[in-house]
This record gives sequence, structure tokens and C-alpha cells, in this order.
Amino acid sequence: MVNKIELSPMGRWHARHFVGGSPILDFVNTVSDRVDLSAREDRLSDDEALRTWAVSAGLISAEGSISVEKCKETGMQGARELREAAWATFHSVTQSSPPPVWAVRKILSYAHSNEEALQLALIGGLTALKDQSVVSNQQMILGLLAWDALGLLIGDLQARTLKSCPRCGWLFRDISRGGRRRWCSMKTCGNREKVSKHIQRIKGKPHKE
Repeated sequence: MVNKIELSPMGRWHARHFVGGSPILDFVNTVSDRVDLSAREDRLSDDEALRTWAVSAGLISAEGSISVEKCKETGMQGARELREAAWATFHSVTQSSPPPVWAVRKILSYAHSNEEALQLALIGGLTALKDQSVVSNQQMILGLLAWDALGLLIGDLQARTLKSCPRCGWLFRDISRGGRRRWCSMKTCGNREKVSKHIQRIKGKPHKE
């Protein structure tokens, strides 16, 4: 079941939205905050947001190579279902727990629902789409993301590079030297943590007359 998340009218995507190290992780991170419910927004607000996200993620060309279907029964509802299934799966991995069976089944269903997505995944992966005019609808995007999720799941269960940001809950692959990366980004959550600790230190000091 997809969690009810407040939708955001935002339609722009910036570099700070793509810090996961994998398209499926960046897709999961289109929810602004996984820890603080009061700050949670869904940046995947409509079918146009999905299209612009796919362009910004480098999955498809910006020259109008895709004709995204309008939101239907299998449209944005399906995109959010896949996203939340991927979140449940990879969040469990970061907690050293088995992924929920329902979530993995959901990912498998999207991976197997589009044969063209499978063929593209086999010949070159998601980035092979950037200079091609082959993606015709949302379902192919979701199929490709599902295959990316399966590849990451298999790989990271062995490599154990998958982590969750302790402040916002965003997922990312830690391929840093020594595996010491803690935050989704030092520019956002890393700096916020520094500010928070600084304020706590100030409050903890005795008042000077």
C-alpha cells in the first residue's frame, strides 16, 4: 500500500535531487523527507513532473522523445506504487532486514510488464536511453526503473554500499573511500546537522551576565 504523502507543485529538478548514485534511488528520493512527516512533500506531483524528472535524471532526451500518457489508472498511481515498493525494499536493506515480500513482488511485476524495457536494460542500461527516441510512455520508464532496482538489490546485498541519511531518510550508494559517507549531501543535511549541533552548544552554555 502506498503511503499518503502531501503533493508538491514543484516542477523543477536540481543537482541536489540526484545524490543517490542510482536512478531508482533518486526516484525514491522524489519524496522530500522520509523522517520528518511534517516536512514531507511529494515532488512527483503529476505526469509532467515524471517526464521532467526522467529528463533531468538523464534517462531520456529533452528534445521531446517521449510522449507521456496522461494520468490514468496505471499512470501516476503506478509510479508511486513502484517508488514506495523500492523505498520499502531498500530501506529494509539499510536496516539489515529482509525486504518485504510484497515490495519485491511489486518491483518484479513492473520489471516483467514491459518487454521493451527488458531489452533496453539488457543492451545498455538506463543511460542508453539518453540519445534515443525509444521511450513512448510512463510504463516503459517504470519498467526500466524496476530493472535498475533489481540490479541494485542484487549488487548491494553483496557490496553493502546502500545507506540511509539519518536526517531526511534519503537513500544513497556509499562508494566513498572507506565507506565513510554519512549524509545524502553535505550541502544539505550535513550542514543542517552542523547548525543544529552549534545551536545546542550555544544553548548549553551558562548565561553570561
